[in-house]
Amino acid sequence: MVNMFDIKQAAVRLYKDKKYTFVIILAISFGLAISLFLYAQVHNRLLADLPFVDGDKIVYISRYERERQRLNGGLQNYDAYYFQQRQTSLDHFTTVEDRGFTVSTESSTHQVWGIATTSSLFAITNESPLLGRTLLPSDDLPTATPALVISYSAWKRIFLGNPAVVGSTIKVDGKPTTIVGVMREGFRFPVNEEAWLSYVPPPSTVEAAEGWLGIMGKLKPGVSVAQADQEFKRLASELERDHTKIYMGKSIKVETATRVRATPVMLMIQVMMVVAISVLLMSCFSVSSLVIVRMLSNAKEAAIKNALGISAKKIMLLPLVESFFLYA
Repeated sequence: MVNMFDIKQAAVRLYKDKKYTFVIILAISFGLAISLFLYAQVHNRLLADLPFVDGDKIVYISRYERERQRLNGGLQNYDAYYFQQRQTSLDHFTTVEDRGFTVSTESSTHQVWGIATTSSLFAITNESPLLGRTLLPSDDLPTATPALVISYSAWKRIFLGNPAVVGSTIKVDGKPTTIVGVMREGFRFPVNEEAWLSYVPPPSTVEAAEGWLGIMGKLKPGVSVAQADQEFKRLASELERDHTKIYMGKSIKVETATRVRATPVMLMIQVMMVVAISVLLMSCFSVSSLVIVRMLSNAKEAAIKNALGISAKKIMLLPLVESFFLYA
């Protein structure tokens, strides 16, 4: 049983042996600092929900080849149409097509990474623009003039932060396009995009096999990722059954958008996790070694106490209390 005398004695011993105390605390702090830093990076990339209302309910749907390889979209126009008409798991169903845009102004041309999508994408995040507006349902109509929302960084880089750019017409991939809004600083959804172009998938039949899309949406209340995944797998199996030549061996997977964001850097994240654990273990091993060395150096003191009739349990208690102080 630890009493106040044992605690005071341990504190006094640690205070007198300042070098030992400093080395132990430094080793523990170093290991914890590196491990917590690496864990924070892993958490932000892989575990933290998206910074939106119900960010954990935002999902991404893409093709898988025989449940092994994610195709980063891989859905055809017909797939998206088929799923949209039949699915019951998602609100704000939208298609997403990754693109590299050539943005041309009167004075310069720039390459911008972005996506072609529908107005439902912004309903998913419920984010308001810094300037202008986001895409509206009227922009989803085939007769609408192409509309473009740009990121804060693209606005600063290409248009030098000029607010008059909203409402102006530029060319995107050679087509006249109206800039309708600028998003707040830091908004790069769903991964690291700088532009969001209105897009209406062309009418397509299953035989055409056109398009390379992903699907995004927000789970309806009470619907889990597993339930949505099960429903879309069922719909995918119906397509495979009815159109075996096109869809044989192709499955589909529903994942959280957070998980999808982490996929490109998954190997780096796994390495960081291993390094974090290794550093913490090395720190603990180093501290344990120092504690053992200190106990061995005090072997003479322990022998004298034992000869005086003090029990081994009581002798061992002091270094344990010291260790508790150091770790605390």
